Amino acid sequence: MRLLTAYRRCERNLGHTANRLGVSRDLVRARLLQSGELAAPPTSESPATLSRAGEARAAVRELLAPEP
Repeated sequence: MRLLTAYRRCERNLGHTANRLGVSRDLVRARLLQSGELAAPPTSESPATLSRAGEARAAVRELLAPEP
């Protein structure tokens, strides 16, 4: 498959692969997901694996929540 070859030659960089093939990055990503070359992103995070940004967003939401 031409896409996989280009992807591997571009050191698995989606943007470079898209530029090389003259297509959008989103198209490259979608095709690689379909082929199984890329893993699908997780659909939800457990509270134990929240990143610092996620923890910060949760703290801000708590601060901004209306009081009962």
